[in-house]
Amino acid sequence: MQPNEHPLDGYLFARHYPEVSSTMDVARAEAGLVADRPGGAALIWADRQTAGRGRQGRSWKGAEGAFMGTFIFATSRPAHALSGYSLSVGVAIAQALKALGVGVQLKWPNDIVTVRGDEVLKAGGILIEVHEASGLRAILVGIGINLAAAPEDVPHAASTLSISGQAARLPELVDGLGRELLSHHRRFVEGGGFSEFRSDWELLSCFEPGRTALCVALGEGLPVTGVYLGIEDSGALRLGDGTAERLVHGGHILSIGLPRSG
Repeated sequence: MQPNEHPLDGYLFARHYPEVSSTMDVARAEAGLVADRPGGAALIWADRQTAGRGRQGRSWKGAEGAFMGTFIFATSRPAHALSGYSLSVGVAIAQALKALGVGVQLKWPNDIVTVRGDEVLKAGGILIEVHEASGLRAILVGIGINLAAAPEDVPHAASTLSISGQAARLPELVDGLGRELLSHHRRFVEGGGFSEFRSDWELLSCFEPGRTALCVALGEGLPVTGVYLGIEDSGALRLGDGTAERLVHGGHILSIGLPRSG
């Protein structure tokens, strides 16, 4: 299906498709063109995905009315210098949604969430890939946000963001995401990396320092548990057990013990 072109300041192109296998697939095919342009940026988004993927290879098709897109940003930074990049993306998304009157929180490492009582409900997610070819490099930023409805058959509690008149305001959301993500990308690669955004991320976090208990799966090893203490400048999660602190650089949160109010 042929895309519609959407004007987006600072971007080489922004293409909207009725349906794709996944926006990440299309973005991979276009990444070389963007990487070849210093400061290059582009966006692919679609109404439907037939073979979308989230973190850890999970299927993610999205629900009707969801935003499903992949941003492409050229960079000269090597992959090892992009630690914490996905967390800076979370800050950008939260700020773009705030401009539309929608408040969200962030869950380490890559989830956009809302909190209802003692439940943390996923409203969106982030998937980062680094594309390299012929000495050129681009960051692919896959984003899914539940707007009109939450997806079914997912292995977590999901929520829908309430944006008044969301169908009519989707172009406004695209513009806001494009503006915030490009600004945050430039600050990250030209400045101090995630340290530029760490305090903002901690303010937006759904975890409360010293009070939220976490259980984190680390690949094939045994999960680790501890109390959330904050985020390190590299984007690593700081966990404490009352006597020592442990840095967790990657993993999947299995459970969250939110503090009870009162």
